Amino acid sequence: MLIEKQQLAELEKSGTHQRWQQEQEALQVQEQQLNTVELSLRAARQQLTDWETRGISPPKRLISGKYACKNCAPIKQRC
Repeated sequence: MLIEKQQLAELEKSGTHQRWQQEQEALQVQEQQLNTVELSLRAARQQLTDWETRGISPPKRLISGKYACKNCAPIKQRC
């Protein structure tokens, strides 16, 4: 225990411990962002599955970045 405290004190003096903490915090932020993306992807997959189950064709992405069904896409409207 005493050795660990001494090593920690040495690391804090050298700045290594602070860099390690910053890296850990950055990794936690990245992990949270990844979890958010995974949840969004799951929701999108579920929506697609729901559409397929109900026999609805999924929307097509327009050049403008908006979504529309195949009936609205030719006239470039968003439904």
